[in-house]
Amino acid sequence: MMMMKLVLALAAATCVSGYVYPRPNPFDKPKFARWLVHESNWTILATSATTYGNVAFPNLLSTSDGANWTDCTGHVYIYYTSISTIHADLQVNDNVTFGFYEVGEKDFPCNDGQHFDAEDPNCGKLHLVGRVKNFANATGHEMAEKYLFWRHPAMPTWPKDHAWITATVEITSIDLLSMYGPAIPISPEDYYASSCH
Repeated sequence: MMMMKLVLALAAATCVSGYVYPRPNPFDKPKFARWLVHESNWTILATSATTYGNVAFPNLLSTSDGANWTDCTGHVYIYYTSISTIHADLQVNDNVTFGFYEVGEKDFPCNDGQHFDAEDPNCGKLHLVGRVKNFANATGHEMAEKYLFWRHPAMPTWPKDHAWITATVEITSIDLLSMYGPAIPISPEDYYASSCH
C-alpha cells in the first residue's frame, strides 16, 4: 500500500512539473548537466555541413542516455540514417556539438516553477562537444537500440532500407548555462562522476 502511494505521488508530481525527476540546483553544474541530458527526449546536433561550405548545420535528433527512467548513464545515444546529410557530414568531420535545452514552456518551467522565455539564462543550455562514434559491432548496436527504443517506440517501425546507424559521442568538452552569468565549463570526468537524480 505504501509503495502504491509513493508511485501515485511520483506520478502526480511528474504530471505537475512535466519532468520525471526534480530539477536540481542550477549551481550544481555536473548534476544539472546529467539531469538535463536524461530528461531530454531530443537534442540538436551541429555538424560541419559539407554541402554548404562546412558551416555549422543543426539537426534535431531523438536521444536517450539509458535503458529506462531510473537508468541514466550520461552517454548520449542517437539513431540516424545513412542517407542523411548527418552521415555525409560525419564521413568528412566527426567533430560535433550536441545541444540540450530547457524550453520553459507549459509543463516544463525553468527555475522554481516560473515560466521564462527559452533564451532566458534561467532555462538551462548544455553543450557537449566531441566526436561521434558509430557502433560497428552487434553488441554495441543492440545496446544502443535498447536505450533508444524504449523511449522512442516509433523507431523500430522506421523504414529498414534507410540503413539506420546507432552512435554515441566521445565528449571532449562541456559547457552549461543554468543561471545568470557566463556558461561554465564542466570536465567530462566531473560530468560522468555525477548523477542525474
